[in-house]
Amino acid sequence: MAKRTFRNILNRKEFDKLTTPEKIKLALEKEIFEIADNYPYKRDFSKLDFSIYNDEEFEFFEHYDVDDFGIMLNYSIPHEICDLLCLRISHTYKSHLLLKEIQFKLEAFNTQDQKLNFLNQEIKKSDPFNLPELIGDFDKGDLFLSPIQAIELISRNKNLLYDWLTDGIKYETNFEAYNTVNTFGDSYLKFIYCQYCFNEIKSIKKGQQSIETNPNEGELMHPDIFKKNGFKIFEKIHSKYKDKKHLVANYSFLFYAMTKDGLIHCSGIKFIEFLASYNVSIDKIDSRQSGKNNRMDYYNEIKSAIIAQQ
Repeated sequence: MAKRTFRNILNRKEFDKLTTPEKIKLALEKEIFEIADNYPYKRDFSKLDFSIYNDEEFEFFEHYDVDDFGIMLNYSIPHEICDLLCLRISHTYKSHLLLKEIQFKLEAFNTQDQKLNFLNQEIKKSDPFNLPELIGDFDKGDLFLSPIQAIELISRNKNLLYDWLTDGIKYETNFEAYNTVNTFGDSYLKFIYCQYCFNEIKSIKKGQQSIETNPNEGELMHPDIFKKNGFKIFEKIHSKYKDKKHLVANYSFLFYAMTKDGLIHCSGIKFIEFLASYNVSIDKIDSRQSGKNNRMDYYNEIKSAIIAQQ
């Protein structure tokens, strides 16, 4: 079932002709408004008299009290608008470039501690809890937008809410044309950046904790490259290959063999970069080494011996 949307749920011309009581009733019928108290007959709008609001101007963010009922905006609507806005910002080229830039910078560091220091400095510099028009929150090890963010943002942009509900907003709408949305967009880009940094910190610390907990378990080394037993097997075979000729052929074979056995789970480029940290310089992974190979016997011998030790 498709997720319900409140987008263009009202006809602008028809809605504008209604009186305030009629608008309140229609908003209830369309579930744009909801009744705060959960009485069984809350949808029987015929029992509610809104005539006291005849002389008042209608507002979507107004709280209307009728016969001891509190009637207010359905707050899933601001969240619907804010979610789409955030999605669009996160899919912009600017956002893509920002994350690519930090990934590039992280590749320049040789140690995990250097990466952690850099990431912490980046978060401190961006200060995610003091960004204009943005309310950050933190709980259970996660950094996220506060649940009240959508309400705060849309309450400052009543025209956006009205346009969203009527036929005045189209898919190509320029959100930045609305009050404070442009500022929020700039802040949200920084927030995405901070989220990425924070998640990288968690990932690095998790890897370090695994190694500290099992200092003799080689398979836990370089978890971004190897799976269980992978590093031990690589380390043993590397001790033979590193001083031999035909580095491209040897390490290409090793990459394909270990990938096939589920011991390596990275790209060829990532593996080449990893080899460079072990003073092995190759410029490609040779696909010709992916089939039958006279190196297989030695590889299987080492693999079987290491797995048997577990």
